Amino acid sequence: MCWSTQANPAYDTSHVHAFVHDLTCPPGSATLPAQLRSAPPQFWDAPSDPLPPVAHLVDLISCVFVLSALPPKLQAPAIAALLAVLAPGGTLILRDYAALDEAQLRFHALPSKSYASVPSLLSTPLPLDGATLAEGVDLAEAGKAWYRRGDGTMTYFFGVGEMAGLVGGAREVDGEGREWRLEGSAVEVVREMENRKEAWGCTRRFVQGSWTKVAC
Repeated sequence: MCWSTQANPAYDTSHVHAFVHDLTCPPGSATLPAQLRSAPPQFWDAPSDPLPPVAHLVDLISCVFVLSALPPKLQAPAIAALLAVLAPGGTLILRDYAALDEAQLRFHALPSKSYASVPSLLSTPLPLDGATLAEGVDLAEAGKAWYRRGDGTMTYFFGVGEMAGLVGGAREVDGEGREWRLEGSAVEVVREMENRKEAWGCTRRFVQGSWTKVAC
């Protein structure tokens, strides 16, 4: 994505600073701040040396269909990484797939041959009727709506409360010992989609919300 963006004739480094970053890097990794700080001087309000501290780098983060591509156990570290570079008072906007979205239902309507008993489901279902989980199963992953697409990529479907808890539970302590969190809320958005030419429709469900970085 980054390469295709930079290869576009309209790409202008004075307006866009594109780079590839792995949000699953270990917490505390300096990779993301370093990438942001490599932006041209005109990206800063008052270009100076040294550059602003990590906690003041970004005023707005738009995270659309990103968390769902990550394994459940790496979603919280990804939020923490974003919180660390968000400026105090800055905004984090999230939008992702909601539970019972048409895309999730399609996994079960058209199961892959490799997952005949649990269609394309990567996580382990919660036990029923007093049964126990198999030895070695990660309880943090059990019962999660985590799937694999046909092309090998992953996707996840969030509940509203789950998303709110994931983001609201993030904490960050800056270099001066101040603790920060994200304050906001999430809602479910339902859209009825219709393809008139092919005469079919479906219900799409998304979770979205907006959070502000505030002191604890």
